[in-house]
Amino acid sequence: MEGLRALDRYTFQIKLADPSPRFLYNFADGSFTGAQAREVVEFYGDKIGEHPVGTGPYRLAQWKRSSRIVLEKSPSYREVFYDETPPPGDARLAADAARLKGRRLPLLDRVVISIIEEPQPRWLSFLNEEQDVMDQLPADFATTVIPNNELAPNLKKRGITMVRYPRADVSMSYFAMENPVVGGYEPHKVALRRAIALSIDLDREIRLVRRGQAIPGQSAVAPMTFGYDPDFKSEMSEYNLPRAKALLDLHGYVDRNGDGWREQPDGQPLVLEYATQPDQQSRQLIEQWKKNMDALGVRIEFKTAKWPENLKSSRAGKLGLGGRRTRRRHLPGTGLRAQQGAGQPFAIRPAGLQPALPEAARDARRGRAPGGVVRREEADGGLHAHEDPRAPRLHRPGASVGGGLPPQHLRA
Repeated sequence: MEGLRALDRYTFQIKLADPSPRFLYNFADGSFTGAQAREVVEFYGDKIGEHPVGTGPYRLAQWKRSSRIVLEKSPSYREVFYDETPPPGDARLAADAARLKGRRLPLLDRVVISIIEEPQPRWLSFLNEEQDVMDQLPADFATTVIPNNELAPNLKKRGITMVRYPRADVSMSYFAMENPVVGGYEPHKVALRRAIALSIDLDREIRLVRRGQAIPGQSAVAPMTFGYDPDFKSEMSEYNLPRAKALLDLHGYVDRNGDGWREQPDGQPLVLEYATQPDQQSRQLIEQWKKNMDALGVRIEFKTAKWPENLKSSRAGKLGLGGRRTRRRHLPGTGLRAQQGAGQPFAIRPAGLQPALPEAARDARRGRAPGGVVRREEADGGLHAHEDPRAPRLHRPGASVGGGLPPQHLRA
């Protein structure tokens, strides 16, 4: 491939056609972008995703799709020793860091990961001491497990602890730009996307579906990432249903036959198709989408499938609208587009992520940070986005957890 070549066994070179100062950040996360030995790729072929080969601290010992992952310590892992600096003001993490300092990594010999997709069974599995660690408390239980963002007293008595921190996560909806209904750059197509974004009552969604564990994003740059400005407030974050309706009226998306639903400017039916997942939170989210689109006078249908199937449909150019969530491990605009697949260009407006803390809420009321819907006003349309900034991770008492504990987790 032109522009990509191996200089030696451990070094490869990439030459770009155009300057891209942020390109290097694509390689910050080895699980997303990296190099594999040619013999590994040739041996596993299109099954390489099922046989990860790398230089990390663990190796895949067992994998049962959608059920269980077992990781075992790699005997060939290089010498790396624990040397974390805890955040100031946290006595427990300071004690953990002091206790573990100098120990060789990885600290655990074996890690068993249970894949439990539905929120209630996942929470009950942790509560019944079947799991030691729960990464990200489901939003459905936020009001009872962390009332006022503090761990409930009954859980504290059981020795469960929690750590919360702003995560560079983003939830979004996207438009497939080659879709005949929502894609394209003609003025009326741009107006349709803008009107959809204007009609999303994001504050209601955060309150009812995400249980207050999110705030509206203000830009494509997330907190804790390069370039983030905590004082930036986007003018594109307005929820304005009258304006959305007026925009559609102006561009010919009107109800021509009196059935209560808008048609396209050429008289064809206007029906949006939204790709979603079969989990409980996705069901709650599409319920809000249905209410928003009903208020706008736009039909919407939902195509439910698991993420791999939706990804295949996207790559085949068969999706129009969709929702997804990603953890931002690198700069905006890199992994998101790559994960979408080359077959389906799409307009994307990820959220700026900000911690859902009382001070952040006060800032929002003052008009400094959060708004309603993140929206792009340029020709590529817009999509609303927001983040789940501080969903906790829980740890059971006596669980051995090494490394700097990521924000938002519960420990027992």
